[in-house]
Amino acid sequence: MEVSSIKPPRFRARQYAHNNRLQRKDNNFVLDFCQPTFLQGCHGKMQFLDVGCGTGDFTRDCLLPRCLPCRRIVATDWSRDMIEYAKEHSAHVKIDYQQLDISADITDFLRRNGQFHRIYSFYCLQWVKNQDVALKNIASLLTPGGECLLLFPASTQATVCWRLLAKMDRWEKYSERLLAYIAPSQDMDKQEQIDYMCSLLKDAGLLPSIFATPRMATFDGWREEDIIGLHMSIVPINQLVSDDERKQLHDDVRAIVRKLHGPETDQSRFRMYIIKASKSKG
Repeated sequence: MEVSSIKPPRFRARQYAHNNRLQRKDNNFVLDFCQPTFLQGCHGKMQFLDVGCGTGDFTRDCLLPRCLPCRRIVATDWSRDMIEYAKEHSAHVKIDYQQLDISADITDFLRRNGQFHRIYSFYCLQWVKNQDVALKNIASLLTPGGECLLLFPASTQATVCWRLLAKMDRWEKYSERLLAYIAPSQDMDKQEQIDYMCSLLKDAGLLPSIFATPRMATFDGWREEDIIGLHMSIVPINQLVSDDERKQLHDDVRAIVRKLHGPETDQSRFRMYIIKASKSKG
């Protein structure tokens, strides 16, 4: 199994926590719709996995209440900084925060924790270059008959922003980093995105019962500074630039946002994957 050497970008945990309103809104919407469709109800012996928990506030405040009763939620993120922030600010007796790269070798993680009755992942898999490996790992971590709920962008405004930044002379030295996290489905049309993901799910042994590719949220009603704040919190070079460069980066992101979120950009090209799938019992 091929494992990507490209690691997800490092985020500033506090900044990310301040700007994750869009993600929380989408996550809650999908949970409200999909949670009642799980075949097996929650009980006190079940353990669940959250892949890409970030700062942990959504796991504690929104996901956990929907998963009770349960034995625990193991909440994971690739970033040690995020996990440490989550342990400090989003602690709960039912949540065990652990570091995990879902696209790497999961042998030790599986040995320590066992398999999970459900796996949730919100706004995480778009950062994974080898999405086929991630989905196969998710399948391996599920119990027979276990289910997963996955929400992540198929194509997004953010990666268009990164491409535009990479073309600027002043950010050329960071271009490789900016272009490293563009999802394989970014430039596909809707049917190609569907075919691509269906193939990965089939190869992983995951059987989808819900599969949708709706338009991504268009930030209606958001202030410009909030949109800029979200873009700045996830731009892959935010942790690499100097303080002086960060001011220029903010100005450039502002200019791009005004075009990218303006009426001249076709927002229908930006779509999400909403997937609920199960592992066979055999």
